[in-house]
Amino acid sequence: MQYLLPAILTASLAFGVGFLLWQIKKDRISLEYDCTGSQIFPRESGFGRYFIIKFINSGNKSIENTKLTIIFSVGTIESVIFSDEKLINDVVIDGPQLSGSLPLLNPKEDLGVTITTIGKPDVGFPTITARSVGVTAVPKNNAPIPSHLLTLLTVVLVFVITMTFFIWRMSYKQTEVSKSLQTLTASEQQDRDLEKRLAEVKQAEKEREQGKPETEQIVFAILNRVGLSHLMYRLVETGENVTFWKTGLMLMQAFLLDQENSNKYITAMNSITEAKEIAASSLGFNLYLLGKMEQFRGNNNKAIQYFEKCKTQTPLMYEHLMAQDPTYNLQSLRNWMLKNSKQ
Repeated sequence: MQYLLPAILTASLAFGVGFLLWQIKKDRISLEYDCTGSQIFPRESGFGRYFIIKFINSGNKSIENTKLTIIFSVGTIESVIFSDEKLINDVVIDGPQLSGSLPLLNPKEDLGVTITTIGKPDVGFPTITARSVGVTAVPKNNAPIPSHLLTLLTVVLVFVITMTFFIWRMSYKQTEVSKSLQTLTASEQQDRDLEKRLAEVKQAEKEREQGKPETEQIVFAILNRVGLSHLMYRLVETGENVTFWKTGLMLMQAFLLDQENSNKYITAMNSITEAKEIAASSLGFNLYLLGKMEQFRGNNNKAIQYFEKCKTQTPLMYEHLMAQDPTYNLQSLRNWMLKNSKQ
């Protein structure tokens, strides 16, 4: 028995690995798409909304001559940006409809399409169709579990059951030795973790004693580099701690009143979002403000990029801010600030 169990285990593992490799290597053709949309925002000639659509070859075989259409039930397509224009041909934009063809989409390759629409406030998600020989695109979130993954799960399950049976047959002495080794390893790991934490605390204390810049000094340097150091007093005169999100809000408000120097405020905001010390919540808040600032001065493509970056890196902050977005009108805020500013 002591030789039979290892032999069964070895044979099961060899069979499972071989079968798994065969499943991975066989041809699989699969096409998926993903669509996300922004909140509706007011425009001079109506209401705007942008959508980001991705077509993904999720199989392991190239897909050729894919015909795609994107149709909105209301509104008009204002602008279209492709992530890689070399991947798409025969693009036709007709009111609320976009069509084109993908000559070739290699495995794991994708094409992104950013569409900005304009029209009534009830612009909804588009109808998306993409077809090629032997495949029709399906929504990414609703795509069924691929058969090769089901096979992988089956092989893993068989292997786990075999391993469990083998371990169960081990002697009590071997189990106790294993437990002792695990306890010793865990204790050694705890000692290493403690040493690492103590070293980190010691290093932080050393950096503090050597005058490592904190948030206030970092913000001062950012403002100084773009010629806005005179604004630092507005952050410190309240007597409260200087934070990155408060700095971003101050810059945005100053931007509304000083349009001649708008580029300085945009540059400073970008520097704040790139600071390695910034917390995730402050990063998302300032990326949202950057999008609003670019939207205010008519740079819609830039605004979309910042909103998308906010959504990708800090999704919870994006969701929170977009829920307030319809009532956050920068033009109204600027008018109020001009009216109530000191003469």
